[in-house]
Amino acid sequence: MKSYSLTYKSDIELEEFIKFNGIDKLSNILVQIFSGEIDDNKLLNLAKHIKYILPISQIIGSTTAGEIVDAKMYEKSIIISFLCFDSTIVKTKLFDFENKFEISDISNLIYDDTKALIILSDGLKSNAEYLLNEISKMKPDLTIAGGRAGDFLEASRTFVFNNNDFTENGCVIASLSGDDLIVNNDYMLNWTEIGKKMIVTKSKNNQLFELDGIPIIDIYKKYLGDDIMDGFPMNTTEFP
Repeated sequence: MKSYSLTYKSDIELEEFIKFNGIDKLSNILVQIFSGEIDDNKLLNLAKHIKYILPISQIIGSTTAGEIVDAKMYEKSIIISFLCFDSTIVKTKLFDFENKFEISDISNLIYDDTKALIILSDGLKSNAEYLLNEISKMKPDLTIAGGRAGDFLEASRTFVFNNNDFTENGCVIASLSGDDLIVNNDYMLNWTEIGKKMIVTKSKNNQLFELDGIPIIDIYKKYLGDDIMDGFPMNTTEFP
């Protein structure tokens, strides 16, 4: 596998980058677009243009709250990543949870030799925990990577997309399949406990409303101060 990334500036620079690296000569290509610009028309047109110049490519994308390329952080930029495989088969599909969606529909991307899924979901509406749990039941040995869409920590509008459409309540998935594919994963949480242990007294699914009979907002105020409400809830993401 080879990986190439660039910060998108123009179609001309994009086309030159693809030709310079010989990406247009390869056959199994996953394109990932990560955008700090929350503009569905621009991103769909970009994805369609990439599909036009790389017709065999598979494309997924997401809005972000910060982009990374070449070990550097950017804000409100568009990063395009090309993963190029020798024999791994890449399949992608967009799922809109408000449009005749069944969790079993995702199984159409999973085969006997599927080793990994890359899942990008919206960041505000869908229940990612439920989604991950249900997909894990389909093939427990699958490695799953990906993330939730962002919008520069404004918590107003996020979406994921491919070269055909976008959704603000759903996910876009890439499956990686092949006998020669070797997948490893790792993760780091680094949470440190503070305060006393508390009992959940009100919740719905994975949404938490009360601890010890106290509304969550009051819990945050107690431990982090009244100023925590400025920019709530995005400024509390480091305190789960």
